Amino acid sequence: MFFKKVLKFIIFLGLIATLVMAPMGISAENNEADIDMGNELVFMPGDINGDGKINSGDLITIARVQAKWKNIKYAKSTLDTNGDGEFNLKDVVRLSQKLAGWNVEISNVPFRGNLG
Repeated sequence: MFFKKVLKFIIFLGLIATLVMAPMGISAENNEADIDMGNELVFMPGDINGDGKINSGDLITIARVQAKWKNIKYAKSTLDTNGDGEFNLKDVVRLSQKLAGWNVEISNVPFRGNLG
């Protein structure tokens, strides 16, 4: 129970930090997240919304997916930001930490496919 509360607080802080940083033009270092391969795009974990950058838009999208919002466009494999092979709250926390400037890595396993 305590761990869940701490994670929710970290996510909240990450969202606030990201919303403050975004107008200043600050985003994650790796902003080249998709590569055009003809009709197919290659998405990198962290670029949740497929816009080619890892930024606050991705954090908002991953939080909405975690909250089970409907009609959200995303590539499923981009959700695994910590590289453990599954999507859970840890991935939301990892992305928020990266955007807040923490020294964490985003999984770099590319996913070929379309937004779904």
